[in-house]
Amino acid sequence: MKRYNAFTWIIIFLILIGFFTTLINNFFDFIIPILVFGSIYYFLKHPEKLNAIFYRKYRHNNPFNFSRKHYKPRKNNIKFKVIDGKFRDINDD
Repeated sequence: MKRYNAFTWIIIFLILIGFFTTLINNFFDFIIPILVFGSIYYFLKHPEKLNAIFYRKYRHNNPFNFSRKHYKPRKNNIKFKVIDGKFRDINDD
C-alpha cells in the first residue's frame, strides 16, 4: 500500500474539513448534485432499467412471434461436391 507524505495528509484533511463545513452550512445545496450524479451513475451501471422506463415493448402484439411457432426449421442436407475444372492448379508446373 502506498504511503503518503505529510503534505498530502494535510491537503486531504483540509479538503475534508471544507467538505463537512459546507455540508453542515448548506445541506440543501448538496442534495441536487448528489441526486443527479447518483442517478447518472446508477443508470450507467444498469442501462437495461433505463431502457425499460423509456422503451416499453409489447411482444404479445407481434405476429412474427406467433407465426414462427408453427414452422419447423429448415435443414440443409445438401452435401458439398467438388467439381473438377479445366484450369490447372497453381502448384502444377
